[in-house]
Parts: sequence; structure tokens; C-alpha cells
Amino acid sequence: MELGFACTEEYEEQLNMFFSTISWLAAYPWKAQTFLGHGHTIPFKNIKGKEFILFLNDRKLKISDSPEYADYRGEKINLLWLVPITQKDKEFIENNGVDEYLKDRDLSKIHVLGSSNC
Repeated sequence: MELGFACTEEYEEQLNMFFSTISWLAAYPWKAQTFLGHGHTIPFKNIKGKEFILFLNDRKLKISDSPEYADYRGEKINLLWLVPITQKDKEFIENNGVDEYLKDRDLSKIHVLGSSNC
């Protein structure tokens, strides 16, 4: 599993904070004896107006500008994009599922914080 984050220049000054978050998240499954997967959320209050991070699996979204990884030991690599979302978004996902949340959205840049889709 790989974790990814993308943003527009508007959020460039916060990149170090995001890098620290990714570092913490990389160890989280081992510490909490759990896993991170497509559609999972965690609290995240470091961005004004966003309260959670939504994990989106790159292979399920088919984002054209995502990095490509070679298979590892015959297995596909999962890239989980970290997508900051609002409390309202999280509640919708809890009640309706992540697929319903994504259904009518332009997925081409949903993973880019600051784009019109995120």
C-alpha cells in the first residue's frame, strides 16, 4: 500500500504538515492492528473547512495522472489517495456508501485538494 496526497499551489505551504500526516498514517495500521482501505475515513482537523480524510483507492477511480507501480511479488500495489472532506461528506458516506458519494462526481481530480472537485 502507498499513500498519496496532491494539492494545488494554494495549499503548498501546508505540504510539510501533510508529509508528517502521511508518515504517521503509514505506521497507524501496525500500531492500531487495523488496515486502511478504500472508503475509510479518519478525523483530520488541520485544514479549515475539512474535518476528515477519506481514503480512495487509485485503481477503483482510474485516475489518469496517478503514478504507475510495478507489481510487487505478483501483487498489484494499492495507492490510497488522502482526500480531505467535510463532516457533511462523511455523514453522507456513512449513510450511503463511498460509491454513492463518488457516483456523480468528476473523478479526474477528486484527489487534488484545491481543485473544484475536492
